[in-house]
Amino acid sequence: MLIGANHKSAPIWLREKFHCEFDQINDRLSMLTKNGSGIREAVILSTCNRIELYVVADGNENGQCLLMMLSNWGGVPKDEVAKHFYIMFDAVAASHLFAVASGFDSLILGEQQIQLQVRNAIRTAKRAGTSGIILSELFQSADRSATRIRMGSGLGLDGSSVSSAAMLLLNSKYPTINSILVVGAGKMVSLAADKLNLLKKREILVANRTAHRSQTLARRVSGISWPYEQIPSALERVDAVLTFTSSNEHVITSEDVSSAVRKRPDRELILIDGSLPRNIDPRTADIPGVHLYNIDDLAPFAELQIPEWCTSQARLMLDEEVSRFVTRLRSSRANDTLRELHQLAEEIRQTELSRAFNRMSKVSTRQKEMIDLLTRRIINKLLYEPTACLKKRAGNGDEAFDLAIRELFAINQENA
Repeated sequence: MLIGANHKSAPIWLREKFHCEFDQINDRLSMLTKNGSGIREAVILSTCNRIELYVVADGNENGQCLLMMLSNWGGVPKDEVAKHFYIMFDAVAASHLFAVASGFDSLILGEQQIQLQVRNAIRTAKRAGTSGIILSELFQSADRSATRIRMGSGLGLDGSSVSSAAMLLLNSKYPTINSILVVGAGKMVSLAADKLNLLKKREILVANRTAHRSQTLARRVSGISWPYEQIPSALERVDAVLTFTSSNEHVITSEDVSSAVRKRPDRELILIDGSLPRNIDPRTADIPGVHLYNIDDLAPFAELQIPEWCTSQARLMLDEEVSRFVTRLRSSRANDTLRELHQLAEEIRQTELSRAFNRMSKVSTRQKEMIDLLTRRIINKLLYEPTACLKKRAGNGDEAFDLAIRELFAINQENA
């Protein structure tokens, strides 16, 4: 089962409340799988654009429990959570993850960072001991499929990302700006570095908590390393600001912006906040002369230069990858039933053989071998048609026969 929210189903203020930092994920994974929840496996995928819980549970009734748990985590009423979170099961949930890993469900079509985040999510769950056979196979298959889809179609290999969308926004709406402050020096800023290099004759300031990292990036973009603690003074100097940090607090406050704007009354200030939680106080949008954009505002500026044949090929490959995985998963479930069925038959055969031999006198080894072979052949012939039929039905997505066999032979039920 999957329960989650993304940039299409929930506003940024709501996603912000559910964003999980790395040190929170272990605790929340533990909460999911303990206290008699009926959840046997769990993985949390938390990014700027989504919060998704993938679980293997005993029954579909766990959905309401998960909604309540999310309500507690985010401090949001359960009805509000239910309004914005989607719930999916089995093949639909698997298909969604495959699309996520491949970049089909991203703010920027085909962006590559999500694949690494999917990979890290299952690694974290494995370290926490909350992922088992099913979710491990699901996430690893989604990761492998995403690689095949990207290589086979070229989807996302052009480096499109949230940071490139931010640069496109600046170039298309504000082509005359002369100076930019970039806050952060992590992955998203690095992805934008090549685009920053194209900003000829524009001053680029780079600020980061770690001076060495800001100096390294500043050299890369022919810019100036700016002291992190002096960001407020940089607001007086630049025309635009890009922020991409992992801070849980506002790096730029409304007070900082108000003060800077008063000292530059005749110049607009463009603020682009590409982070979640947000780095720039949302109240800055109310300050005259300030134009604030958050991560959701960047979607229309995504670099959608991917040819139609590329997306068509990628979607075709995605459907094929999902179909193969679902067939494999269904076959695996059928194999579990067959293994238990044959194990039950063998236990009965051994019990009855033992009883028969105990009642018979002077049975030679040769005779025992012949009787053993005879009973084994009887069992195999009796189970041949059910076995073949179950495999065929499972491959076609029909689970009724599997359930019927389990009920008829009392598999997973206590026998008197």
